Amino acid sequence: MVIESLRQEHRNIEKLLLVLERELSVFARGERPDYEVVHAVIAYFQVYPDAYHHPPEDLVFEKLKMRDPAAAARRSCGRSPEGRRRFAPGRAGGRECAN
Repeated sequence: MVIESLRQEHRNIEKLLLVLERELSVFARGERPDYEVVHAVIAYFQVYPDAYHHPPEDLVFEKLKMRDPAAAARRSCGRSPEGRRRFAPGRAGGRECAN
């Protein structure tokens, strides 16, 4: 249940990133993007992941570390809040750790 919920949230995050890319492409064409949509997507990313998504994700990862340390070591890239920011999509090294 928790894993499926996290997977669904990842799919939702991907959709929001696509919406943001679409609005940025409107801006790049010299047109006016929907700034309300841009603001809503940015506001979501400023609050939701750290407040609601990462805590259960961290619990799942801690269980993985207890059950299979080798698997956890392979998946540990970006597990800390600093790592999440460093390896966030769109940043240098963004997709290097996304397995």
